[in-house]
Amino acid sequence: MSRFFGEIRQAGYVVDDIEKAMDYWSRELGIGPWFYNPRVPIVNYHYRGKAYEPHNSVALANSGPLQMELIQIRNDAPSMYADFLKAGHKGLQHVAYWTEDYDADLSRLEAEGFKPVMSGEVDFMFSSIVSVIAQVRQGRVRAIATTGLKRSPVAPEVPTMSESGVPGFVVTGFYVLLAPAAIPADILAKLNADAVKAVGSRAWISRARASARPTSPSLRM
Repeated sequence: MSRFFGEIRQAGYVVDDIEKAMDYWSRELGIGPWFYNPRVPIVNYHYRGKAYEPHNSVALANSGPLQMELIQIRNDAPSMYADFLKAGHKGLQHVAYWTEDYDADLSRLEAEGFKPVMSGEVDFMFSSIVSVIAQVRQGRVRAIATTGLKRSPVAPEVPTMSESGVPGFVVTGFYVLLAPAAIPADILAKLNADAVKAVGSRAWISRARASARPTSPSLRM
């Protein structure tokens, strides 16, 4: 928890090969599905006061409440990612925080002595609803569609991809509660029943919706 920014919501990793990285993270770490954009459409991009045209590939996925970001730079435009690689580093390059009022937070941080180094705007992207719901509610961005089987209770006014003319486009995430492989069947059954009951409770649903993470319980596989 940062006294300036609050709770960490994203971990950003700079990689050499984003396709291989997505495969590894999905296969070995169980993180996915990934929302992948081979060329993020960044406009009005500036780094250290100068304008450039970056070509970055980005993939996003969630590991519980934490969003994971993979970044591969594709050209020589100056950036904090390029500086990171030039310094001989790879891997975790940044952490990020969500804001409910960007302009107010920016003014507050500048008053604390912080200075913007890299900035830009994205015209279109796929992202988790947790990441963007605050900006949607502020009117800074517009939600075009969601990727679930049905509309999200967090933003019921936003149609699904299927409703928007792309039938069969469904991408959802899930959380897994794990136990040791040798756990007795009766204990496993009780843990499963208690977990399903908890996730289906009014208190859980209320907290999940408040944080833009609607969930529904399922039986163990």
